[in-house]
Amino acid sequence: MTLELPRTVLSVRQPWCFFMLHLPSVHRCRVLNRDWGPSEFRGWCWIRAGKKPTRKEFYAALDFAEGAFVPGSLMPALNALPFQGIVGRVQIVDVYPPGRQQDRWHDPAQWGYVVTDAEPVPFVACPGAQGFYDAPAAVLEQIARAA
Repeated sequence: MTLELPRTVLSVRQPWCFFMLHLPSVHRCRVLNRDWGPSEFRGWCWIRAGKKPTRKEFYAALDFAEGAFVPGSLMPALNALPFQGIVGRVQIVDVYPPGRQQDRWHDPAQWGYVVTDAEPVPFVACPGAQGFYDAPAAVLEQIARAA
């Protein structure tokens, strides 16, 4: 398999990366909620696990996932998750506007970036930024070597 190597990165807090990349497909997170938008970006992008969330943020995310019908037995432990690096890739295919909830993973108070084809990749450390941004060349080289 040839791995398409996009240049674009989006930082996402854990455990949301886990929900997108590692849950069984029936439970997988299909929408990334953001308080900014909309973006015209569509296509493949890298998912970067951001900084470690506070315990309060982590447990709020678990509660949200439980409300999206994810069984507790599938929930990750905070200390088992990677942070501050590339952990997967997805395709951004649409953006839901705030207002009406469009999907069980969509927070109607935010913009919902619809993701498909989520795939985990070997961890590669990567600096972060807000919004969509270009991956540093050295990070892309490491991903290509690991693929």
